[in-house]
Amino acid sequence: MSADEFPELGGPLASPVSLAQHAYERIQRVILENRLPPGTPVAEPRLAQEFAISRTALREALVRLEAEGYVVRGKAGRWRVFRMSRQDAIDIYECRGSLEGLAAALAASRAKAPDLDRARQLLKGCRESLDQGALDRVVSCSAEFHDIVFASAANAKLLSLMTVLQPQLRLNRWLMLHHGTRDGDYIAENGNLLDAIAAHQAQRAEELAKFGAQQDLKAVLCLFDAGILPETDESLPGLTRLPGRS
Repeated sequence: MSADEFPELGGPLASPVSLAQHAYERIQRVILENRLPPGTPVAEPRLAQEFAISRTALREALVRLEAEGYVVRGKAGRWRVFRMSRQDAIDIYECRGSLEGLAAALAASRAKAPDLDRARQLLKGCRESLDQGALDRVVSCSAEFHDIVFASAANAKLLSLMTVLQPQLRLNRWLMLHHGTRDGDYIAENGNLLDAIAAHQAQRAEELAKFGAQQDLKAVLCLFDAGILPETDESLPGLTRLPGRS
């Protein structure tokens, strides 16, 4: 998608909430909905005009989106939607497997009954939404389910580390469901994970969380193999390659 093909994002912003916050939320939403595909240029003048806000407020929103991994800024200061490389995908899901494995193990001894009940409701909502083809709702329910697993670990540092990965994980979930690259019943897998947490089976919960991450990585690599995600040498913001890594 070129800058000339950039879609309308909803017109002027108006609310007691800060304009920068509204701009952040609107751009984030269209990225997560894949209405702004990876690599799409994000033109500041055009967005500032459409949102009827200052360039300063818009830039505040873009800097926040950059910090969270949604957009990147080139050497000329031009913004575009982040495009993940194959190696980034491997890095991201290796981290997710380790972090969520630890979170699930901790949750097995710390999770509270109301949170487990909410997680079961979310899985039911995932199933119903998937049957209806409502992929945005599936992604939303799935994200909240995993948020509950991390919150139930009751470890603020662990939750903070995982937050860095969330934007790309959520977008990847949408892509793998939309293009059908995810093998197996991941909703049932999450149900098994929840059962292990509820039964205080820390080791099994950890193993199931890591297995889910491995399955998701396979699905994302299929997106690269099919050309849905283009190959790129771009690196995820904030990650520094070690010598010998390609």
